[in-house]
Amino acid sequence: MANEADRAARGLIAALRVLTSTVPGMFEQQAGPGVFAVVSGIPIPTLNGVVTDLTDPDVAAIDRAAAVVAPLGLPWSIQFRGEPSPAAERVAASAHGRDPDPSDLTGPAPDRAALRRG
Repeated sequence: MANEADRAARGLIAALRVLTSTVPGMFEQQAGPGVFAVVSGIPIPTLNGVVTDLTDPDVAAIDRAAAVVAPLGLPWSIQFRGEPSPAAERVAASAHGRDPDPSDLTGPAPDRAALRRG
């Protein structure tokens, strides 16, 4: 049975899909069950990127969705529902050109907007 968090997550995805299907130049693409690439074209990371309504999304689907958005040159994010798995964190870091090893402190500080946890 769906709880309020489930309904809210599905509602957010539905709203983003309506927005991107209605406004010219925007688009969305489903990369797997519950995982979508969403592109608004607006230079705001939370309006471009990967969104999921699942608490444990398929990591390969996240990677496929990131591959759609990353080359576009827009600020973008991967929005997880809850705490991402270590594998999902590695995919997110790699998609953003960062070392997926969180113990490597020689690179730039993590971009928390890019790894937004929602």
